Amino acid sequence: MELARPRYTAHLARRTAQVKGAVCGGLSREWTMLRGTPDDVQREIADAITQTGGRRYIIGTGCVDADQHARVKPANGKSCGRVILR
Repeated sequence: MELARPRYTAHLARRTAQVKGAVCGGLSREWTMLRGTPDDVQREIADAITQTGGRRYIIGTGCVDADQHARVKPANGKSCGRVILR
């Protein structure tokens, strides 16, 4: 049975309105970074940027331990970097 892919950015627009500082998130560490593709990474970041208006937004997955970081697909990490460098 395939897992349903969760949508992690739905809360960013609400949170941006609630805080004075930046919000961090938008990427699923368990789904996108470990199981997804570079295109999935790009889509989630684009959705987060849309929801936050591209302001006060830090690309992130939330809490990540060393084991999870080691299991991230290299292509997905590079995909994040490509968005940052634009």
